Amino acid sequence: MLLADIHSSLTLITQALAASETTHSAAEVVSEPGIFESFGLDPVAFLIQLVNFLIVFFVFKKIIAGPLSKIMRERQAEIEKGLADAKQLAKSKQEFSDWRNQETANFRSELKQAQKQAEQANREDRDQIIEQARQQASLIIDQSKQDLADTKQQLIREVRINASSLIGNAVRKLGIKSTDKDQSQAIDQALDQWEQDND
Repeated sequence: MLLADIHSSLTLITQALAASETTHSAAEVVSEPGIFESFGLDPVAFLIQLVNFLIVFFVFKKIIAGPLSKIMRERQAEIEKGLADAKQLAKSKQEFSDWRNQETANFRSELKQAQKQAEQANREDRDQIIEQARQQASLIIDQSKQDLADTKQQLIREVRINASSLIGNAVRKLGIKSTDKDQSQAIDQALDQWEQDND
């Protein structure tokens, strides 16, 4: 398609030169100076410069401006997606933190209630109730820890996938030479730092 456009541009140039020679010949016949001569311009040179400008503009638009604009739009979309993913991750973290705080509050409330019941009961029943409360508390704590660990691993997997995709796309777009191992190490370091900051 580009060759066809260049061919048509060259055809237009040839026709423009032929027309300018005819115009130039006609201008020589007429004794009155034309508008170009009034300003001290050579019509042939002016027409050639105009055609050259149009060719350069066309080549710039097709070869440079179009692809560059497309790359910039894709990069902007990736950045916006990354920001949206980060917001979603922060929201999920906050929701999990709220849930954990609620579960902890519920557990403490249940523990206090169990302690009150134990104090009201006789000594033998009291020992049994306290042991049951401790076992229940241990189960709740273990379950909460397991839920927290599962959620954390899920979030890390999602971040790793998104980060790997973003880094891979950025490396390809920017033309940086980088192996999958280097990218994986960079992601691992960033995730380790994130875990340290959030522990």
